[in-house]
Amino acid sequence: MNRYFFIINPVSRKRSQTTKEMIETFFQSRNETIEIAFWTAEKKVDYMVNQAIEKGFDTVVACGGDGTILEVGKALIGHQLTMGILPMGSGNGIARHFRIPTKLQNALQLLVTQKTQQMDVGKANDHCFFGNIGFGIEVDFIHAYQKRKIHGLLGYCIAFWRALFVFRFKTFELIEEGKNFKYTPYTLMISNTNEQGYGRTLTPTAVTNDGMLNLAVLPKQNWLKLSSFMLQIGLFKRPLQRKNLFEKEITQLQIKAPSTPFSIQIDGEYIELKEETVSISVLKGALDVITG
Repeated sequence: MNRYFFIINPVSRKRSQTTKEMIETFFQSRNETIEIAFWTAEKKVDYMVNQAIEKGFDTVVACGGDGTILEVGKALIGHQLTMGILPMGSGNGIARHFRIPTKLQNALQLLVTQKTQQMDVGKANDHCFFGNIGFGIEVDFIHAYQKRKIHGLLGYCIAFWRALFVFRFKTFELIEEGKNFKYTPYTLMISNTNEQGYGRTLTPTAVTNDGMLNLAVLPKQNWLKLSSFMLQIGLFKRPLQRKNLFEKEITQLQIKAPSTPFSIQIDGEYIELKEETVSISVLKGALDVITG
């Protein structure tokens, strides 16, 4: 009999309570054991995962967006537990990669199938990432999105146009296997998944169980071309034409910034770094995840 420990990110109190009630109703006539906890300032994710381990649960379910999945997953690395996902975020890039339905009832039905897959985890210095890490305009985009109260697709669109006005090009040095490359990118992304949210993607061939990460660099272009490229991805959900994008599978990479501090985004979270160099690596098969 499977035992599920649910961790809900209560960003929206009303939606979180509704989620709790739907989980309880779904399992009411089933034999599984469940416990539901809310992530709070007092009860952080690490604490709740330790509670789940001590109580003998075998599956910890992250209920939230990519940021919640990242926090729960980080706490599970090194433990013999399975991670489940109930998508409650905006873009839900990680959940979409694993073909997890965004409708809660369907996601619960998938959860109890216990169909699992090993998942690689990316590392950037001391930071983990499950979906992607970005160094280009995506940093300004995430920063603008987090500062505004409007979420969802409309919030993404507003944040993108705001990012266009504040974005400034920076030159990064990339070092792989002793070879140095310099890029002044519009976008510089390293991805573990084939989606970045809402069905949009720069890395459609990315796989999370191959021990590799996908580097995608869109170099500096004039604004007309850049706007056209982003419309392809954002409005029409088309991947960029490959001739306009430098792509490479990597296992290790160093990225040197032009100055410190500088900012990055990790799985939709804006982070300011004091380090001059970011060392990228892969933890192969670090997690078991329930997938579609």
